[in-house]
Amino acid sequence: MAVLRVPQDYETIQEATDAAKPGDTIVADTTYSTQEYVTTETDDLTVGAGKAAQQITLNLQGDATRLTLVGDAPIRVYGSEKGSVIQGNAGDNVIEARSSDADTIDGGDGNDVVVTDNPFFESGGADRLSGGKGDDTFKMGGYTYTGAVIDGGDGIDTLQLGGLTDTTIKNVEILDGYGHRGTVEQYRSFSKFIDSDDASSKINIFIDGAGGTLDFSKSVTDGFSVAMHAESTTSGVTITGSNNNDYFLGSQYDDKIEGGKGSDIFTTSEGIDLLNGNAGDDIFVLDASSSGRGRIDGGTGTDTVESNIDLQGYTFNNIEVLKTLGTSGTIGQFNSFQTIYFKNDLIKNIYLSLRGDGGVIDFQSKIGGDNTLTVDARVLTSGAAITGSSAADTIFGSAYDDRLDGGKGADQLSGGLGNDVYIVDNGGDFVFENVSQGTDTVVARVSYALQAGQEIEHLRSGDDFGTAAINLTGNEFAQTIRGTFGDNVLDGKGGADTLYGYGGNDTYLVDDAGDQVFESRGGGSDTVLSSTSYTLQAGQEIETLQLLASTKNAALNLTGNDFAQTLIGNNGVNVLDGQGGADTLIGRGGNDTYIVDSKADRVVEAAGGGRDTVVATTSYQLGTGQAIETLQLAKSTGTAGYVLVGNALDNTIIGNAGDNRLDGRLGNDLLKGGAGADTFVFATTLGPDNIDRIADFSHTDDAIRLAKSVFSALAPGHLAEGAFKDLGVAGATVDADDRILYDHSTGDLSYDADGSGTAFAAIRFAVVDNHARTPLDHTDILIA
Repeated sequence: MAVLRVPQDYETIQEATDAAKPGDTIVADTTYSTQEYVTTETDDLTVGAGKAAQQITLNLQGDATRLTLVGDAPIRVYGSEKGSVIQGNAGDNVIEARSSDADTIDGGDGNDVVVTDNPFFESGGADRLSGGKGDDTFKMGGYTYTGAVIDGGDGIDTLQLGGLTDTTIKNVEILDGYGHRGTVEQYRSFSKFIDSDDASSKINIFIDGAGGTLDFSKSVTDGFSVAMHAESTTSGVTITGSNNNDYFLGSQYDDKIEGGKGSDIFTTSEGIDLLNGNAGDDIFVLDASSSGRGRIDGGTGTDTVESNIDLQGYTFNNIEVLKTLGTSGTIGQFNSFQTIYFKNDLIKNIYLSLRGDGGVIDFQSKIGGDNTLTVDARVLTSGAAITGSSAADTIFGSAYDDRLDGGKGADQLSGGLGNDVYIVDNGGDFVFENVSQGTDTVVARVSYALQAGQEIEHLRSGDDFGTAAINLTGNEFAQTIRGTFGDNVLDGKGGADTLYGYGGNDTYLVDDAGDQVFESRGGGSDTVLSSTSYTLQAGQEIETLQLLASTKNAALNLTGNDFAQTLIGNNGVNVLDGQGGADTLIGRGGNDTYIVDSKADRVVEAAGGGRDTVVATTSYQLGTGQAIETLQLAKSTGTAGYVLVGNALDNTIIGNAGDNRLDGRLGNDLLKGGAGADTFVFATTLGPDNIDRIADFSHTDDAIRLAKSVFSALAPGHLAEGAFKDLGVAGATVDADDRILYDHSTGDLSYDADGSGTAFAAIRFAVVDNHARTPLDHTDILIA
């Protein structure tokens, strides 16, 4: 066996007659850098140590395929392109196999680096690599090695290989790299996963073949995390993540995956999965590939479910946030989330479909950012109480009894079937309710008007009524409207509405004779404004009943009740009837009729306001300045006797069939007593503008009463016969005793204070219109 010394004998060893032969040894006498090579083309070469060598580089070429290193020199070897069999020595060798054929490399003792060099994503040969003793590293280029066997031997060994699936791996402790594909059993053989090129890398673990159990909690440390992909397995996996921020993509089967202390991301696939985020702010992604079933526990931290699929098949625990554009689930599931949001510059609305049983849910504090909300509860199996967000929401109720509260925004609420309750706190809220869909109630916390066409039976103020001054307006359907204890304006609009004002100074607008206004005693100073003829209900303390200005000159009537009211008409022909109480009746323009039933009733009618009539059911006196043309007793008074007194204007005063006393007071009045024993009173200063006409005097029944204070020349009691003179009798002359002068041919009745004397002239004070049909003498006249 020859000993060839380098470089004493040769710079390069080549296959020649004097080249190395099988079994020869190359001895290095000095140290060579990596730029200097010993090149051999022999088939079998042994390299050993001579002097204290530091590093030798060997490059196998041609047919040189077998190489044995001896000693402990650190040698770098480049294998043959035809496949090599290389045995390392006790030194720290670097051995690179360059063949796509099968190489057999044993690093021997020492901390060796074994390299196989294939282009990325190309398959290598069925290499057999062994590390021997020492902490060895296997750097395998390309991606997969079909049939390769890697045995790390003793020591802490490291493998850099992407595709593990078709490789047999033994005694390798560390898997190095940012991405790998292999089986569960292969991954379980490693005690540590690193990426030497990136100290903060997320290591991608793709699992092939059967599922199984992997625990990365101790094998992935030092700032590394896991991105686990199990979508290609043939059965479910049980995975425990690292303590950093991991990513998990489950299999198509039933998985159990637990995160560590980091903020992890879980993406489910088919199968019924059990996911536990443990510590950290975790994210669980449920997408179209998910089975829709499983149990998810976020653990501690602020955890998020991202989903646009149906959630009903999932059980959630410790999940604080739901990120969704649209999803469906049970009320219990949505209640379990603290925040529901979706972040998108173009799409702001979140659609949530409620499924299963009804219940109570409040989204007011759940909807984040500038999102709006659509809640669809139409398929619930029972009623629900739903509160929207603070934005403009749309809420659809179930077919049962619901309570829908849109929250603060301008919301759209639709209850559907059932007896629904709507809570509105924005004047822009829109409540939809079709005809014959139950008995429905709107509870308003602000002034609110029902929209046209929506059949709402009840409209009322907030739950506690309170004292807020809010206004409520109905629509064309009949509603019951209830205000607060404050000042309200209640307007039923169309339909026969029922209005309750409670306390405060309330205003009621009525437009249907069937509208009913209820106002308790002591409930403020209240007003009913009517656009139609209207009658107050008995027992309701309404202070003012008035026709709206919009009625203009329409002929409408107002009727009060047993309380004192002020009734105010319009410029048309009105009938104002105060009923009980001391009422004030104001007719304004038009030929109005006032019905009075109390002496305390007050009629207000300005001059030029039409020809107006007071119809009394009791004794009544017109007030000063009231431009009332007619004062008469109602037919309903029958034969009861009453006193009617006019004022300083020209009045027509008409009695009934009873014994009445008619007093025109000042002005040129017309007095008509009717049937019965009537008394016509003259008790005001006489003058040309104070001449009353008696339309139906009866000598048999009636009397004329003259006030002593005015007719001072007459003695009290019945007029003395000598003091009366009928000037209509031929040849009649006035003598000194005559005081009352009557002309039966004209009906004129005058007073002469001194008869034939010249100090006083006779003053006409009355005319008997029916003088031709009835006599009149001193027996008909009484002085008092």
